[in-house]
Amino acid sequence: MRGIGGALGTAVLLFLAFPGCDQGWVAWIALTPLLLAVAGKGLGRAFALAFLAGLVFFMGHFAWIFTIRQFRPTEFVLLGCYLASYWGLWGAGLSYLGAATGWPAVVWAPPLWVGLEYLRAQAGFLALPWGLLGQSQYLCAPVRQLAAITGVYGLSFVVVLVNAAVSRGVATAWAQVRGRQAGDWPAVGRIGLAAGLVLALVLTYGYARSGAGAAGTGLRVGVVQGNIPQVLKWEASQRLRQRETYATLTRVAAAADRPGLVVWPETALTAALVSDPATLAALLALARETGSYLLVGNAHRSKLAPADGGEVRSFNSVSLISPTGKVGPHYHKVRLVPFGEYLPVAAVLPWPSRWGQAAGRFRAGGDYTVFEVAGTPVGVAICWEVLFPDHCRRLVQAGARLLVNVTNEAWFGDTAAPRQLLAMSVFRAVENNVPLVRAANTGISAFISPTGEIRGRVRAGSRDLLVPGCLTLEVAAGGTPTFYARHGDVFALVTLGVMVLLVLMARRPTCSTRTGPRQKE
Repeated sequence: MRGIGGALGTAVLLFLAFPGCDQGWVAWIALTPLLLAVAGKGLGRAFALAFLAGLVFFMGHFAWIFTIRQFRPTEFVLLGCYLASYWGLWGAGLSYLGAATGWPAVVWAPPLWVGLEYLRAQAGFLALPWGLLGQSQYLCAPVRQLAAITGVYGLSFVVVLVNAAVSRGVATAWAQVRGRQAGDWPAVGRIGLAAGLVLALVLTYGYARSGAGAAGTGLRVGVVQGNIPQVLKWEASQRLRQRETYATLTRVAAAADRPGLVVWPETALTAALVSDPATLAALLALARETGSYLLVGNAHRSKLAPADGGEVRSFNSVSLISPTGKVGPHYHKVRLVPFGEYLPVAAVLPWPSRWGQAAGRFRAGGDYTVFEVAGTPVGVAICWEVLFPDHCRRLVQAGARLLVNVTNEAWFGDTAAPRQLLAMSVFRAVENNVPLVRAANTGISAFISPTGEIRGRVRAGSRDLLVPGCLTLEVAAGGTPTFYARHGDVFALVTLGVMVLLVLMARRPTCSTRTGPRQKE
């Protein structure tokens, strides 16, 4: 029962560390109960305890998912079990390597954790880099700067390292209190010193980078948030009213702040712009009237909505409208939502018929389009594309010096989901040393600096969710691309390689893996 208590303790503590509760400091000790619980356990027991911790954490982290009416409890459990299995493998890996070598968890825990996080983020259509441990540190300015070198995985590594050092100290103290042994305090001191040195280096780099300003010329960017309820968004009778809502907000922003670019959110227009001449003419007139470029999300069907006849496919797009009358280019979403915008490998895997009916049947775009707006190259991530570091990195490699994330988070209401998406967006800015602008139908429309500072949000009083409004700020183009922008997930790949090498090199335990020798902790 004490092992189960440790697993549940870790799940609860980590839940508090993430957006929604935003107690990021808790993450630095949150894994300690689980590390103590799995110490000395056999493979099966260690897997089960870590799996339980992951299951409880992810089901709490994703509890908002029931705001999507098409989602069922059985699918929620499947999602939780899939994500928790990575935690289970981490626990089993600690058991195997600890028993094989007798070395403390501080050696194995960080590379195992990061290697499994990276695999989860690269798992094809099952890839979901949501709820990565490092994301809990999005509000901690000096710590999050490490992402400019390692991506978010480096933060996960350091947080696990500190947890492992803490757990070693707690285990040693507890053993001494119970009179089992005198306690190997010199070893605890060495482990603590090593973890402290790593953390000190991270903080030193972070404080130095936090003070750096963005380079380049400024572009005044406005975001407009229409706050269209999801139940009304795709009603044909509401199409004109919704377009006028965004046009009115654009005029308000233009009159007050004269932005050079106004960003409309994902599917602000519920019709494909290229096939709607009346809407196109209205947008051209609006761009001329305001003197602003318009970056407009458009699609003619919703996610989680079956295509007519089951075969018609469309793009989820963003289009640029120039005040000089030019239309285009257009960016078509590259990374679609599996089971929401398409049914993955449908010709091979026998998915339930309901899943096929719910898939929106969108087509994926093939180009990482960069828009040129008044001399500033702009790259776009639509909706959950901002989850994936490589997507934004490719845009920066293609020349983008400003990232824009257009999204519709009306699906999720006033839950933790929009805050979690905002946290992930912070890392895309830091990783690439570029500002990032978020424009949501409703959600959190915000401006993020290259160092991850959230500079402003669309608000009504104290609320930043489920409110209409607009906000304009001057955005300085991003500076020199970071190590991460140039080289990508080198740190995660090296860590994954170390994890595999350690597993292969570890000698097999000579005793039963069911009970296993007790690991020194």
